[in-house]
Amino acid sequence: MTGQSGQSNIFSAMTWDMVHALALAIEAAGSTETAAINAKIREVSNPEGTKVYSYAEGKEALKKGKINFEGASSVLDFDQYGDVSPSFGVFFIEGGKLNRRYVVNI
Repeated sequence: MTGQSGQSNIFSAMTWDMVHALALAIEAAGSTETAAINAKIREVSNPEGTKVYSYAEGKEALKKGKINFEGASSVLDFDQYGDVSPSFGVFFIEGGKLNRRYVVNI
């Protein structure tokens, strides 16, 4: 999409998340109609369900009940306007390793 590898593309994790959230909403809706997807996007992404981290895991868990897709970039909790407020990990390189010190919630 941007001509960059996934490691150097700062949008790759967010793209992954949006594609998976959309695919899980389609799966839950059993339809590709916009209204049906919109009705399910919060249901598959917001709390009150089994945490899942991929489409395959979410598709399987949907058979058993509610899911809460957690993204690679951040939590995907849609508000009443359909927006997501991401959290950001603050990382430091320590001893040659990347260590997350804390998370900033917006």
